[in-house]
Amino acid sequence: MRSPFPRPGRAALVVVAALTLSPSAAFAQDVRVKIVVPDEAVVATREAIRAVIDAIDIPGLARELEQAAAEVRDAAAHVHGLGREARAAVRDTTRVVTRGLSRDVLRSVTSALDGLAARDGWVWQRRDWRATQTARETRALPIGDGDRLELRNVSGTIRVEGTSGREATIDVTRRAQGRTDADARQALERTEVQISRRDGVVTVEAPMRRSDAAGVSVDYVVRVPARTGVTINSVAGAVDVRGVRGGLTIETAAGSVSVTDAANVTSVKTLTGTLQLRDVTSDGRLEVGTLAGALTLERVKARQLVADTVQGSFRATGIEAGGAKVTTVAGEIHFAGPLARGGRYEFHSHNGAVTLELSGSGFELNASTFNGQVDVAPDLRLQVTSRDRGRVRGVSGDGGAVVVATTFTGGVTIRR
Repeated sequence: MRSPFPRPGRAALVVVAALTLSPSAAFAQDVRVKIVVPDEAVVATREAIRAVIDAIDIPGLARELEQAAAEVRDAAAHVHGLGREARAAVRDTTRVVTRGLSRDVLRSVTSALDGLAARDGWVWQRRDWRATQTARETRALPIGDGDRLELRNVSGTIRVEGTSGREATIDVTRRAQGRTDADARQALERTEVQISRRDGVVTVEAPMRRSDAAGVSVDYVVRVPARTGVTINSVAGAVDVRGVRGGLTIETAAGSVSVTDAANVTSVKTLTGTLQLRDVTSDGRLEVGTLAGALTLERVKARQLVADTVQGSFRATGIEAGGAKVTTVAGEIHFAGPLARGGRYEFHSHNGAVTLELSGSGFELNASTFNGQVDVAPDLRLQVTSRDRGRVRGVSGDGGAVVVATTFTGGVTIRR
């Protein structure tokens, strides 16, 4: 059968399609595809399509489509470009959040893997490996006054407790799982925890070697003087820190993170997992973030709070911060705490309601939603300066702080 398309000519039709991935996929990026089609083929295809449409002859279809398009144009005109602004904000926010978190956690994972794996790599445990071997040991950590502890791990849980004493110890549990007892035993023997000290930094790590017959996980339980600074870099495993007051940074790729009764906390991030911070203080900027997981903060004090998540809710109560910026793509935002005079507080969501429980002398408000409504409690006595569909601006009290609250889908509620 002869092809209906003529041979390619010199002219060509260039079609450029811009594809934006869904924000729930956690990575917003532009992908451009260039397709070059001969102009003769375009003409032939257009004629063939017209013939098919004429044959189908759907009455009124063109008129209905034109009417629908007009309604869409009218709706877009009423929202004064808010849809475009929201889409741009979501796209920009997703890029910033994912790039920032990915960069930070990637650096953490690289640090955790640095020196841990042999050149031919390592493997995780498999479900069909039934044989197990376990080894436990307790070792002293050579931590002195002013030293910092760095914990690196590939697979396994990490728990750190700050104590009132001067001694530091670590309980190590190594678990090997393999096809046979001999495979598991050999993998266990090849995984030894190493402790080193250099320039005031004590490093704990467990080098792993590749095995096609067994995998190993290592759990840490660490007790250190409360004033010890701690850095944790992990690939997979839950992290629990309590009572550390000498400075804390946590970055992990996969695993839930819990921090309780800690001071001088600077950064707590994970790619996949929930984050919980309770009774935490920071002398400066506190950053928390996850790509997929809920963020929960209770009784947190910081000069500046920055929280980012792509897919997960944010709930913070009892917050005392000189300023805050909270961003989520898919999740609700709930924030409760006093506003500092001169502070700026921003809350941005794409798909989720924003609820703010605020106290203080007053604030300037800029709140907007594309699909929802803005509700401000009467007792805040907001003096509205402008009100439009889905957007409210005004001043409450002395207007000493600035509050910005936006969402694309969901309502904005502000109360005491």
